[in-house]
Amino acid sequence: MIGRLSTVSSTAPRHIDAARLFETAARRFSERVALVASEGSCSYGALLERTGRLAAVLHSLGVGQGDAVALMLPTGTGFVEAWWGVVRSGAIVVPTSHKATPEDLVACLSLTDARVLLISGAGCERHAALLRDRIPGVRVIGLDMPASAGLLDYETLLASVEPVREAAPRPLDAPCAMYFTAGSTGQPKAVIRSHQSVVWGLSMLARRLDPSEVLLARAPMAHTGGSLTGPFAVLIAGGRLVLPDALSPAAVLASATRHRVTALYVHPTVFAKGMLAELEARPVDLSSLRRLQWTAGPLPESVRAALFARFPQLPLEVTFGMTEASNIASIEYTPSARDRLGASNCVGHPLPGAEIRIVDQNGTPVPTGQEGQIETRTPTAFDGYWQDPEATAAALSADGWLRTGDVGYFDELGALHLVGRSREIIKSGGMTVHPAEVEQALARHPLVDDVVVFGLPHADWDEAVVAAVALHHGEAAQSREDLLLHCRDHLAHFKIPKAIHLVPALPRNASGKVDKPRLLAMLTDTPSAH
Repeated sequence: MIGRLSTVSSTAPRHIDAARLFETAARRFSERVALVASEGSCSYGALLERTGRLAAVLHSLGVGQGDAVALMLPTGTGFVEAWWGVVRSGAIVVPTSHKATPEDLVACLSLTDARVLLISGAGCERHAALLRDRIPGVRVIGLDMPASAGLLDYETLLASVEPVREAAPRPLDAPCAMYFTAGSTGQPKAVIRSHQSVVWGLSMLARRLDPSEVLLARAPMAHTGGSLTGPFAVLIAGGRLVLPDALSPAAVLASATRHRVTALYVHPTVFAKGMLAELEARPVDLSSLRRLQWTAGPLPESVRAALFARFPQLPLEVTFGMTEASNIASIEYTPSARDRLGASNCVGHPLPGAEIRIVDQNGTPVPTGQEGQIETRTPTAFDGYWQDPEATAAALSADGWLRTGDVGYFDELGALHLVGRSREIIKSGGMTVHPAEVEQALARHPLVDDVVVFGLPHADWDEAVVAAVALHHGEAAQSREDLLLHCRDHLAHFKIPKAIHLVPALPRNASGKVDKPRLLAMLTDTPSAH
């Protein structure tokens, strides 16, 4: 009997892979609106058909299961279609920033052996010409642009095929997507996310959503935070995803009002402060909002307090995750519990399926309240770095624990608190300085819109604490001394920056993280306060 059951089940899917998860939701909600953008709206049924057509196009171009297909697309309808179309074809989807340089793109395609590239935007012809010279086997498909030499036209290709109705099942441990790490230091690495990682992560998020949800996609979709951590979960739940043309605080607030958005992503600090300033300047109807969302970047106490004051009736959801693992921990600050709040670096408790531990440098768990390295073991964790076994071994233990690179501790209630990045800890004059603590202090200054703190080599201190600050509306340079005085009131003397550089804005990469090499180049041209 066991053998007979095994034989029968081997001919049918035993699980829900990422493509089947999407197909099930799209069929269930086929008449509902899935995507809203300036060019119009798209129903789930239409999205299912168009992604099925793209899957068929890729098959016609010789793309097979497990092949890589790269995307160089901005956040928008085209990205959503392309991502799910690639997954439904059985290939591995490889998003890369739509602002990538030609050399970055060549490196991405060379590393992942991508067979096809979907591309859009200015400079596409230049990228395609370089690829023809450097990687001649790659087929390039252009979206939302006139057909030109070397580019296949997306809409023409879609019209030429019959859509795939149901994707061939993929094993849960098969790669589904590869996302590139930010690469602010060293070379970017391709993070392998399996079908299990994608399905578990999206399902954990979608479980608390319903079809009435309306989410505005603010984060770049080429990063996990802009696709796998939030936006795509809304599609699995049957909700509506709004794709704005502009991402300034004023434009986002206008879109949120027009489309009756129910959840608003307000990270990072510079956006939150800009949004709050807009709300001070003019009234905006945000009565449709049900909650605010913040990811695990530093949440200054002052920003959290300002959000609570402006939105007293709304919960604020804070989550902890990374490119290598989504949905590790979460906490929801509800209005009724705000009088019992702890520090704003609390990111809550592990989500279902996730384990978290704090260990010392030897990998030994430390007592409650003691700082140490954060490790997690979760179904959403990545399977390794593509073609980089050494980096994979450094990040993943033999028994499946992911070394996150973050430093934190558990409080007496078992909630996780983030302290900083282990690789970013500054050793100054024999003392340990966490950049996040200095950033929190500077962010409390009313003129500071954005700030990053880091260490630089110093002859006397080993490392000097250095800050780069963007001020509200470019306030006058004399406010540098005010910032130093502010730091002296809020920080121990050894944590006070040895230099504060004023910049118009902090340069950020596609994932929203500060681009350290670009910033350091900027700082050579800016004066500082000492």
